[in-house]
Amino acid sequence: MSNTSIVNTNMAAILPANRKAVSFSNLDRRHREAFATPSGFARNYLGMALTDKQCAILQDMAPNGSSTSVICCNEAGKTTKLICAFVLWHLTVFCRRGENGGVISTSGSWSQIENQLVPSLKSYAPKFPRSWAFNDRSIDISGIPNYMPFSTTDVGRAEGFHGHPEHPLAALVDEAKSVRDGIFRAIEDRCRPQRTGLFSSPGYSVGRFFESHTSAARFYTRHKLTVDDCPWIDRDVMKRLILKAGDGDWEKGMRDPVILSAYFAIFMPFVEGGLLTMADIEECLAEPPGRMHGPRHVFLDFARGGDENAIGVRNGNRVWLQDAWRERDTMSAVGRFVTNFKELQDKIGLRACEIEGDGDGNGGPMLDAIRQAGWNILEFRGGFPAYDPHRFKNQISERWFTGAELIKGRKIILPDDAEMKAQMLDRIAKFESSGRRWIESKEDLFNRQSKEQRPKRSPDRADAIFGALGDLPIVEGKPMMGAPEPQNPWSDDPDYGAEHDQHMGVPEDMLRGFDAG
Repeated sequence: MSNTSIVNTNMAAILPANRKAVSFSNLDRRHREAFATPSGFARNYLGMALTDKQCAILQDMAPNGSSTSVICCNEAGKTTKLICAFVLWHLTVFCRRGENGGVISTSGSWSQIENQLVPSLKSYAPKFPRSWAFNDRSIDISGIPNYMPFSTTDVGRAEGFHGHPEHPLAALVDEAKSVRDGIFRAIEDRCRPQRTGLFSSPGYSVGRFFESHTSAARFYTRHKLTVDDCPWIDRDVMKRLILKAGDGDWEKGMRDPVILSAYFAIFMPFVEGGLLTMADIEECLAEPPGRMHGPRHVFLDFARGGDENAIGVRNGNRVWLQDAWRERDTMSAVGRFVTNFKELQDKIGLRACEIEGDGDGNGGPMLDAIRQAGWNILEFRGGFPAYDPHRFKNQISERWFTGAELIKGRKIILPDDAEMKAQMLDRIAKFESSGRRWIESKEDLFNRQSKEQRPKRSPDRADAIFGALGDLPIVEGKPMMGAPEPQNPWSDDPDYGAEHDQHMGVPEDMLRGFDAG
């Protein structure tokens, strides 16, 4: 996408030479580079020094209809550079008309606006026309408020601003981790912005900002700025803080939730007693093991009510979500399951005896229907006694705990699925005095979510992944561990042959015969 394609060519830019509104279609190349995008504006007009990642964030905020969410470590420049540059660009290019257009912003910390954002905006005042008034609580253009910051206790101040496609409104939320859900609803429902930006250091694994990177991630373009993206952060200070957090133990300090949040932009665990933390998952994703072949295992989690059907697949040390969808019609769901089985049969040589379906709840009828469709799959009952009853209370707990250990040990290649990660963080691990462990039931999970006034979130995708990570059950005295590893790389996943392709060749006469059928 070119720079100029992001901004409607009928919109006006205010040039520093004559302070007149000029159509983008009449701008020369140099001016288009300076005004067409917020990153170009920041670098070429404001004179900001930006990193490539900071430019990428601003670029993603430019299109009409964009929603961007950015996790930032401390001192990443989110307020003084990213938000400041975007506010000034949007006011320059999109003039407010009546109640439509402009920029509104709030913050979980009013001092963030008062002591950082407003002074940063004012520092660029000499670059703008005299008709721009940089006040403590607004930026007025020709006497009309075009930018209005407001505190989270004074959301009514934003209600005079509205969005319109021709005169778009931008809404920015700084320190979004501390902003109540009601504020987000007020901004979205009453103001209807054309561009939305959420910025925050990561807090606990809960709330609207956390959900923008997990369960609601599909609605946002997401970015993360860590200490590795910020060369200006003092490394000596950081090292001292890490050692202090670990009482002199570097490894312990690097696992401290506050350190992970402040420097590595990782959400802190919110569920007390949770089986996993976001750090466990993110570290496994960031440093996965090398690809290893091994047993195949497919696990089906069947929907109940408005929940999802989910298919988790394990092939060696790689696990992924083959499919996840909502479907109330049983036969339609069965058809989709069977279609996925056939795809996996072609891709990895899947057999019916390598598939387990969750038989609890309404799983029984689904299992029967799939078997009637020709796939004699295995039945899993999470409430049944564990295979290792001295360590685990039941089979579902055994799957979750053993799968969590694989993730913590970075022994598995995980999918980067936002909803799956959120579900993995939800459930509480419990212990008996004997040391036997179990995971809270779905019913207990839903009751706790209701008491905490959190949306109900069923762990369907997490169940499918943890189910697939477990060993296949013992059938007729023999462990069902899947078929032997095939020697033909084409019968496994397509990545297998890549490392051996220099040794592979097919004679031309065989190719001709193959093409001839």
